[in-house]
Amino acid sequence: MTAHSNKIIQYIKIIVCALLLVSALFFFFRKNAPHTAVPPVTVDQQASRIASSPLDATYIIEGQKVTLTQGKIEKEIFFNATSSMKITVSAFNQPTYVDLNGDGAKDAIFFLYEQLGGTGTFFYVVAAINEGGMYKGLNAIYLGDRVAPQTIDVVNGKVAVNYATVKDSDPTTAKPSVGVTKYVKIQGGQLVEVK
Repeated sequence: MTAHSNKIIQYIKIIVCALLLVSALFFFFRKNAPHTAVPPVTVDQQASRIASSPLDATYIIEGQKVTLTQGKIEKEIFFNATSSMKITVSAFNQPTYVDLNGDGAKDAIFFLYEQLGGTGTFFYVVAAINEGGMYKGLNAIYLGDRVAPQTIDVVNGKVAVNYATVKDSDPTTAKPSVGVTKYVKIQGGQLVEVK
């Protein structure tokens, strides 16, 4: 098989795993199963938490509200009596504080990663808006699987998110070696990528 074929197969596997995870999460929370491994971990479907620290706020990752406690959550999803999967979402670094929405208050932006119990580690950048000293988390922007986060800088008034990824021709097991910069900003109450 070619490297391109291997990548396509890996992307299909990731999509299938993501669909299975979404189905499992829907079933788990709909049934309100009491099997949580580490209470009170929250993939919160009710209300968002606005917190005094961005590491304790609620963020939206792939359409799901995820509430951090001291920068982390862990949850075990049970499929049946003998099968489960542990999900971990964690801050990768301390937040960078910068005014993202032009109101003069220092908002927060940082890297976040998600592990679904397999070999993949999915990285995101998230932001929290400062509302009178309390932080309201926004949506996450996906960066990739097994990337290497570097820095978050302000360049000419834009926020530059710097990380490394693997070459397109490399297997996903290769070390990230290609530098990438994404520019992001707050627009319409959402964190968006700017070209």
